[in-house]
Amino acid sequence: MKILNPLFKFLRLQFVTEKNWYNRVGWKMVKHIDCEVKKTTTIIIHNVNFVSFTCDEVTSMDNAS
Repeated sequence: MKILNPLFKFLRLQFVTEKNWYNRVGWKMVKHIDCEVKKTTTIIIHNVNFVSFTCDEVTSMDNAS
């Protein structure tokens, strides 16, 4: 669990129990992480004067490219 401490700090979690972990806990964490990242990104973008986006070739969801 110590390896996740930077993540918990970013998410402003004071305490995360090591008990009661189950198969879907990771997906629940990802959902909350996504929410926090979107919130933080929105604040950052709102406060800047210039935003640059790049598009790189990546593998598609169906692995076709």
